[in-house]
Amino acid sequence: MAEIDEKSKLNDPTQDTNTISVFGDRFDLSNADIFKEEPESEPLHEQEKTQEVPVYENAVKGKRKKSSLRSLLAIIFIVVLCAGLVGGVWMLVKQRDEKQTPQAINPVQAVEETPQVQAENDVTVPLRVKAKGFPVSFSSNAIRSVSAVGAHLYVLTDETLSLVTSTGAYQLLKVIGYVEPVLRSNGKYGLVFDRLTGKYMVFANDKILYENGSEEKSQILDAAIAADGSFLIASKGDESASYLTYYASDGKPLFQWNCAKDHIVAVSLAENKRDILCAALNAENGEIVTKLYLLDVYSDQTQWEYKLKGAAAIECFFVSSNKVGVVCTDRRVIIDTKRKKAEPNEFVYPETLLALDSDGGYTAIVTPKFGSFDLYEVRLLSENNKVAYVFETDARVIDICCVGKRTYLLTEHAVVAVSAGGKGTIVTPISDVELGLDVLNGQVYHYSLGYLFKN
Repeated sequence: MAEIDEKSKLNDPTQDTNTISVFGDRFDLSNADIFKEEPESEPLHEQEKTQEVPVYENAVKGKRKKSSLRSLLAIIFIVVLCAGLVGGVWMLVKQRDEKQTPQAINPVQAVEETPQVQAENDVTVPLRVKAKGFPVSFSSNAIRSVSAVGAHLYVLTDETLSLVTSTGAYQLLKVIGYVEPVLRSNGKYGLVFDRLTGKYMVFANDKILYENGSEEKSQILDAAIAADGSFLIASKGDESASYLTYYASDGKPLFQWNCAKDHIVAVSLAENKRDILCAALNAENGEIVTKLYLLDVYSDQTQWEYKLKGAAAIECFFVSSNKVGVVCTDRRVIIDTKRKKAEPNEFVYPETLLALDSDGGYTAIVTPKFGSFDLYEVRLLSENNKVAYVFETDARVIDICCVGKRTYLLTEHAVVAVSAGGKGTIVTPISDVELGLDVLNGQVYHYSLGYLFKN
């Protein structure tokens, strides 16, 4: 009867057709798609409305698609976050490198850029930089000398030759690498030579005109340059005590002279570019002797010579066409070369010579005051060896510059200008140890190891 009842229920049309019995269990299939009737076609605009919201075939597929979307968004977020972290690290590294790496030298830059750093960037082309003004800094702390050449000032250090204008604009001319460099100048031309290696170079304005070495690449004893760029080089000789060569401005040798037994210590070229004065040292009977030689570049013979016993020459110069002068450690001597019997005009220093400088026929000398331990005297000697004036100071004189009849002193405490009448005035006080000075167009320039000052 049970089976009949079940069969009758299956055959009963009133029975719910959306249920099914499997092994006695009845399942509701009202939600199954196979029992749904195909809906009639809806109008086109109704279909467009229904497509605005995504319809999933069932809840399981919907959850899977939502889960996939969330995973994709998470992956994208992680990628963007990693990219941001990498970019941040890269920016930090770049900023660190920019701070640690010095900037390349531009055509115009501050004076703090040192000659040595500039040379490391490019030593083949002169570098011009715009200074902030004086003092001009040289971080190498090795200024040897400063010299006015033409309209500019030239600064020589152990490694470089530099040009400085009156406004403080700085230009590196050459990295020289000399062992014992010395600077000479005349007019717009300058000459730098190395006493030890024999190398030298000629320059004018901001250009190096000529570079070479002494004859036989020997040590240079002294050198001089003329206002037209021609120059003299006195060097040690192999077959003679010393050797003198006169060159044109392009480096072509014009005259050569062997000094067989004497060691040249000073040379000078006359304004006519023909006469050469040479001072050399020797010894006789245990006494030092200075010998003066007058040479003519158009003759192989010595034109005139003179011997000073017991005197050691420091520098020599032409006073006029027929008068020459020599400054020694203990005296200054003026001699007329045209007289058959030379009668030297001598001025013997009252005390030990401490400093000197010459300009034309004038020479300024500094000596201690006789009988005093803390006073110093500055004397200006004229072309006739007459004392133009005596200036007294209680400050130790470090350097001196002679400009005609005016004298400029660098002392421990100030820069002092002494007028033609012998009256001294303070140009500027100084607060640190300084080494030397020079004058260009009435402006005083003084320097320490690392700084160049103006007035």
